[in-house]
Amino acid sequence: MPRQANLKWKIEIDTTPLSTATLVEVKGIESISWDMAEEVQEGYFISDAGYGYSEVTAGRLNITLSGKRINGDTAQDFIMGKVGKWGAERKTTLKLTELVSLETYTIPCAFEISSPAGGDAEGLSEFEVTLHSDGAWAVSAIPADLVAPTVATVPLDAATGVAVSAGVVFTFSKAINPADMTDGNFFLLKANVPVACTLTLSVNNTVVTMKPNTNMTAGVHVAYCTKDVRSASGVPLAAIKVTSFTV
Repeated sequence: MPRQANLKWKIEIDTTPLSTATLVEVKGIESISWDMAEEVQEGYFISDAGYGYSEVTAGRLNITLSGKRINGDTAQDFIMGKVGKWGAERKTTLKLTELVSLETYTIPCAFEISSPAGGDAEGLSEFEVTLHSDGAWAVSAIPADLVAPTVATVPLDAATGVAVSAGVVFTFSKAINPADMTDGNFFLLKANVPVACTLTLSVNNTVVTMKPNTNMTAGVHVAYCTKDVRSASGVPLAAIKVTSFTV
């Protein structure tokens, strides 16, 4: 189900549901909201010593689109053209695309025209339609190039007995932007004092090696990779990566 209503959405409906689908963007929408209507079965069995049981057995998604009536808008005209018509005439498919992650929600539905017209004399007519899911809906995966990269380190966090000549290796789940391999994004501290290091990047831009310029001395070291490091497509790490180890 969509996560929240204050993100930017592209809202489309099928305006030819009785033939080959034609998805058309709905204009004039100022607000989108939804709720989940769920069916809960409850009861009591003698064998359960008075304790009841509850089981969620079904659910329906209700999505309300509110805004201003725009005559000539293909999607709005399709909806308003169904006033006084029922059954298959009120069925369509709603497609929501969340424009930050590009996740899509494709929902077969029946629609209820909540506000066919009306409003102040000097204003635009109100428009409101509620679409009730009609069967299962489909959710697409976030495109791979928009997924935040993850990173693993060697040494592992809390490692002990690390060799004085060792470096720190950051291995990313996808290629990073080479411009982000800087001393400000990758650094090593001992007792909060910077340790001078040289950074190198693998040919495929997935492995950063941070090598101290001289052998490390005994004690605890902490290596950092900031969340300003981005994938090749510009998606930053979800959180800073920190690994602490003992030489």
